[in-house]
Amino acid sequence: MPEITLDHAHRIVAQGHASAQEAGMKAVFAILDKGANLVAFSRMDGAWLASNELAIAKARTSVMLQVPTEALNAPLQIGQP
Repeated sequence: MPEITLDHAHRIVAQGHASAQEAGMKAVFAILDKGANLVAFSRMDGAWLASNELAIAKARTSVMLQVPTEALNAPLQIGQP
């Protein structure tokens, strides 16, 4: 896993904001380094406040399991048992 700079983290957040807006969603973004330390955090206006801790926990789980966060979504499909 490459080291992440603050500038790179800000670019990731900006891309996430653009994608969320395009999809009509309000999202929260937590970018962690390879030691699971928070590098950047952003919550879009109107995003659920509960998502703050969830975003950080999901990012930390991704680092600890060494898998992309997309891989953590597979077992959690909305509307599915």
